[in-house]
Amino acid sequence: MASKKFESEPHHSKELIDTLSDMTEFPNQETPFFQLMIDNVPDLIWAKNINDEFVFVNKAICDSLLMCGSTDEALGKNDAYFATREREAGHNHTFGEICVNSDQIIKDTKKPGRFIEEGFVRGKYLVLDVNKAPFFNRQGQMIGTVGCGRDITDRKMKEKEKVDAIKFASEQEKYTLLGQVAGKMAHDFNNILGAIMGNAEISLMDCQESETIKSLNVIRTNHSRKESDSKSCRLCKGS
Repeated sequence: MASKKFESEPHHSKELIDTLSDMTEFPNQETPFFQLMIDNVPDLIWAKNINDEFVFVNKAICDSLLMCGSTDEALGKNDAYFATREREAGHNHTFGEICVNSDQIIKDTKKPGRFIEEGFVRGKYLVLDVNKAPFFNRQGQMIGTVGCGRDITDRKMKEKEKVDAIKFASEQEKYTLLGQVAGKMAHDFNNILGAIMGNAEISLMDCQESETIKSLNVIRTNHSRKESDSKSCRLCKGS
């Protein structure tokens, strides 16, 4: 497997580090210019060897995701190391748990890819828009991956709020429509019931059969009780 091959040839990792670090320093300054420049970029930037171990990171990824004190501390370690350390320290860290193994996808396809990666880092929700690409040496061999991530948490939260608002408005519109339909049905039913009551009243005037009179009185009594309940409800709403 390629990972074992490069594991037995550590000079490839050294070549990647040398490539990233071979920059001219500012006069009288100890920090290499390249590292200083990348540390001033707000996006998270990193490079990994073929075994997914960091060989370069900027300050943003240390502060926002890895939670390490310096960029040097991250070198030679992988994402799982820092995630495990955060959990063992009692922090709520779930970042990357439900994401695809994007590093492996890049290595398998040997093509750049874009991913949305999310989770909790020390209890705070984080969403990154991540771009990754294979890292080739001058001989055309893939010696690792490079990536950058932009924090889009606020944008995603606003998008979710917008979706929730649209969903709420849609539900309210649905309930309003249902209320209108129910009101119309009740109105039509009352009209039918009124006609029935009118016929019942007329029938009572001429009916001589006791059983029929009894049935008609039941209809009239139930209608009177319904009318009384409706008036009571209107009075309650009015108060």
